[in-house]
Amino acid sequence: EDDLAKYQTGLTITVSGNNINPEAEDKSTLTLTWDDVKDGGREIDGLPVGETYSVREEITGPETGELKYSYTYLESASTTEGEGTIAEDETAEVELVNKYEQDKGKLKVTKTVEGLPADLASAAIYLVSVKDADGNYYALNGAITGTKEHWVEIKDGADNAALWQNLPVGLTYIVTEKVELAGVAGYVLSETTYKVGDEETQETEVEKDETAEVSVTNKYEQDVTEATIVKVWEDNENA
Repeated sequence: EDDLAKYQTGLTITVSGNNINPEAEDKSTLTLTWDDVKDGGREIDGLPVGETYSVREEITGPETGELKYSYTYLESASTTEGEGTIAEDETAEVELVNKYEQDKGKLKVTKTVEGLPADLASAAIYLVSVKDADGNYYALNGAITGTKEHWVEIKDGADNAALWQNLPVGLTYIVTEKVELAGVAGYVLSETTYKVGDEETQETEVEKDETAEVSVTNKYEQDVTEATIVKVWEDNENA
């Protein structure tokens, strides 16, 4: 909604034709902004019958960095110009349409386990979550589930990975594992590492129609319990 308002602020509509703006120095041009047309359009009275008027729209800005999300302008689905001919007792209409599509990408979280036998590694439970910097959690289909933690299980097999789809471009995503459930009897989870490429980080961004990747590695060490053994000799005959 905030992004839409920024686009609307940069909207300019130019209407051109005979005496379209009689009170201006240039009587053949009338310039309108979003505020002029936002409440159902702008109706112009008193135009001569038979005259044809052209309407053209321009949007200046906003710059990509000013927007929360990223969008692609669908030129073939948009109408930014048109014309109307005035007929007696009728209203000529020109409709302008701006069509945008929100850019989205994918995030693949891959799980790696070190220090565990294969059977124990596949039996362990690995839960991960993906949230944005505002604290919104995401389901695998890209839907926001709310600000309460939303966990997805990564199962052994299928590349040991989970894939989030339809994530909006322009946000920072944070990957977290619920390590308290990743315990394995007889072993200690000594370290959990998050990486994007060679960089050690839990955060990443997605690009349009691309798949970002975060790897999560659990390192286990065998639990060694120290024991003290006391030997007692009993020899009643030599006591």
